[in-house]
Parts: sequence; C-alpha cells; structure tokens
Amino acid sequence: MVVKDKDAEIEASVQSSYQLLEALKRRGLALDFAGVMSFTRHDRYVQLLFSHLNRDPPAGYNRCSVSQLISADRAAWCSLIEKNVKPRPDLAGVLALDTELEESLKTYEVSFALLPLMSKSQPKASPSHGDATGGNRGQPQPSPSKGGKKGQSRYRPYQSKGKGRQNQVKI
Repeated sequence: MVVKDKDAEIEASVQSSYQLLEALKRRGLALDFAGVMSFTRHDRYVQLLFSHLNRDPPAGYNRCSVSQLISADRAAWCSLIEKNVKPRPDLAGVLALDTELEESLKTYEVSFALLPLMSKSQPKASPSHGDATGGNRGQPQPSPSKGGKKGQSRYRPYQSKGKGRQNQVKI
C-alpha cells in the first residue's frame, strides 16, 4: 500500500479584477518568502499591469480586460524565461527579478497582449444638423415598394439602376 498526499492546486480561478489582484498579491508574497523577488517590486509590477485597466480606449474599442492582463502577465514571465533570468540573487545580493520583471512589461508580446480590442458593436454616428436632407446623405435609402410584393420592406443599400443612361453617376 502506498500513501501519497493529494497534489495541491496551484491555479486559482479568476473572474474579476479583484480576484486577479488578490492572486497576484499572494504570488508576490510567495516570491518574497522564497527570496526570489521583493514584495515591493512585485507590487509595483502589479500596479503597472493594472494601470492598463483604467486607460480610456479609442473610439470603437473596449477597455483592457482581466483575461488580457492574465495573458500579458504570462507573456512577461515567458520573456524572463527566454532571457534566461536566474531567480537566485547574484554575489552582491541583488535580485535579478526586481529589475527584469518590470522591464519585461516593455516587450512586444506583453504590449501586444494589452492592446484594446475592437468592440463588437460599432458606435453610432450622430446625424449632421447642417445637412438640408435631414442628415441622411450617407445613409442608403430603402427602395420604393412595387405593388406590395413580399420582401419589399427589406433594407437596400443601393437604389435600382433604372433604364437608360440618366441614372448613371459621373465621377
């Protein structure tokens, strides 16, 4: 008979920014207790990461989401691995992660993960009041109905061509 301890779960479910903040604080404390990174430098890194949540996005884009913060954090740690940053202090006692983790926020992969994403619904433009036609200049008109046929109330972006050359547009 073999008795084993149950493997501890390393991952925590995160659905809100507060839960992510708490999880990152726990990680910062663990890094500090392990002697890998100081808690104050990790807390500064977390503040820089969370500052992206408060940035106003451009028109037609959403704010940075919690899932984007998680993927940016993952990309930052991957860049540290690619740079082969050692978690141990050097001979002078300086922790390499204290400076390198904050610098990893400037990498392309992290910056790309933090870009605002396009929103699904496009913002509606307000009609111009100076237009004599009531602001419908750029809006396509529905085609006139012909004898009550089925499907005539359908939105048509272009008017019918008609007969002859009188309906052609000159450029």
